[in-house]
Amino acid sequence: YDADTDKNMFLLQFLATDDSGNQEPMGMVNWFAVHATSMNNTNTLVSGDNKGYASYALERVMNGRYSAPGMGPFVGAFASSNLGDVSPNTAGPKCIDTGEPCDGSTSTCNGRCEKCIAFGPGENGDMFESTQIIGDQQFQHAMDLMSQPNQEMISGDVDYRHAYVKMKGLNVSISQGYYTELCSPAMGYSFAAGTTDGPGAFNFTQGTTSGNPFWDKVRDFLSEPSQEEIKCQAPKPILLNTGDIDKPYEWDPETVAIQILRIGNVFILSVPAELTTMAGRRLRNQVKNIVRESGIIPIDKKIHVTIAGLCNGYSSYVT
Repeated sequence: YDADTDKNMFLLQFLATDDSGNQEPMGMVNWFAVHATSMNNTNTLVSGDNKGYASYALERVMNGRYSAPGMGPFVGAFASSNLGDVSPNTAGPKCIDTGEPCDGSTSTCNGRCEKCIAFGPGENGDMFESTQIIGDQQFQHAMDLMSQPNQEMISGDVDYRHAYVKMKGLNVSISQGYYTELCSPAMGYSFAAGTTDGPGAFNFTQGTTSGNPFWDKVRDFLSEPSQEEIKCQAPKPILLNTGDIDKPYEWDPETVAIQILRIGNVFILSVPAELTTMAGRRLRNQVKNIVRESGIIPIDKKIHVTIAGLCNGYSSYVT
């Protein structure tokens, strides 16, 4: 691959054709892998973040600059994709007390995660300016794609497949001839460290592979995992045994909704999670191969596969 993250935006434009053959844009949806976390967790206002800004900017162009947000006939949607490890804060993380770079492997400052925060590209860490810059870049690129000549016209069947899959107990292939059974969900120690876009608290750090007697007692008070569950989740130490807690409601889904939408030779994979860059690449490649081998798309036609992340539910991250 040519980069650590996906640089391509996949865009579908919808056009209405009148009796004279003239085409009028009705709307647009695109998928681009970047988190909507330009507004960090110190923000106390409702915000559409960088993708909301991009949508606002595009609809203002298409519906007229005096149109009220969300009220014009043209709809411009900026959707999430495999953004699990992609931050919009391009200046990177640094220690807010010293200005020095954070520890690279644990995202900490002097062993603590709270002071390691990512900023940029706005001046002096201004998150409003950062939101506008990242949003504007997505908006400008979408406009460029919409105006390109010789765009591919999508035609063919409209179809879908949808399933509810119980993950616990599911047999999955690890390698040739070797299968294992999935266990109930659990959140690890690293989860509590948060991310550089929104740090966690206490003494948790990213990349943790060992437990802590104090936090293990707190975990066991809520729900004590079995030795089988601990072994299944290894090397991730369990901080919250979420799969076994159902008061006042289930803390984590055991059954998730997965979905494929088809528009001609375009396949949209609806995933109830945040896939990382490489997890997304592998998923797209695998589905593309299966579709090609099935023969439902002519050999001379290109197959497009995109990922719609955080759909129909939420089951955390897929790495």
